[in-house]
Amino acid sequence: MIYVCPNCGSTLPNPLQYGICICNNCRNFFDSSKQSKLLAASWIARKKNYSYEQMVDKLLLTNEEAFIVDQKINIDSLCHEDFLKYLNKIDVPNRCYK
Repeated sequence: MIYVCPNCGSTLPNPLQYGICICNNCRNFFDSSKQSKLLAASWIARKKNYSYEQMVDKLLLTNEEAFIVDQKINIDSLCHEDFLKYLNKIDVPNRCYK
């Protein structure tokens, strides 16, 4: 589930579970890919200082996803751009279709 725009961190009017969406704030399109989910979770982790457990419970991330966000955002303090580069480096899927 994606609760905020993965590009700007703006709250979405309706959470995105699967499909595509456009942000009302930055006007960028995004889909429900794993990369978008992790980028959106990283905005929330920064804004609300969510712990690993909160990411699993409130954002419904898997243990692996929560570990990545916790490690790179809360511990390593990566900015949005560096986190995006990291996700691309480890080949996290950036689209929900083939």
